[in-house]
Amino acid sequence: MSELGNRSVVKEKAQPAEYERVVSREPVDEGKVVAAIRRYITEYKPDNIIGVALVAHRPVIAGEQITLFVDNQIQLDNLNAIRMHFHHALMRMLNNGAVTVEFQIFDSKTTVEEKKLYTREEKYRHFVELNPVVEDLKRIFGLELE
Repeated sequence: MSELGNRSVVKEKAQPAEYERVVSREPVDEGKVVAAIRRYITEYKPDNIIGVALVAHRPVIAGEQITLFVDNQIQLDNLNAIRMHFHHALMRMLNNGAVTVEFQIFDSKTTVEEKKLYTREEKYRHFVELNPVVEDLKRIFGLELE
């Protein structure tokens, strides 16, 4: 019998990741959180589903509680799978060990958020709302949206 035939294969149990403790408590604001999320995506390169979910909506910050909104259950499940890693990375990047992270599905009825402008027409309508003279200038100079 071959030498390999007598050996039993022992599978190693995955050890839980050990994270360094973050004791600092620097103030947290939306700008810092958005920058930390973008840095997380750049450094750790998560799946596209996770990357899109993290930047799709503005985070809501209440003290040291950060709530991130996602569009559907699939994104929520994927984020919950990396919750501990993401949470620890966010604590390090924000230099605040008391930060907590929560994921929720976005509900347009209960959550208010700025509408993102994508098309030229949407951007044009937005400028006209801000300053109606833009429409007059477009008409006077015969400008078209390309």
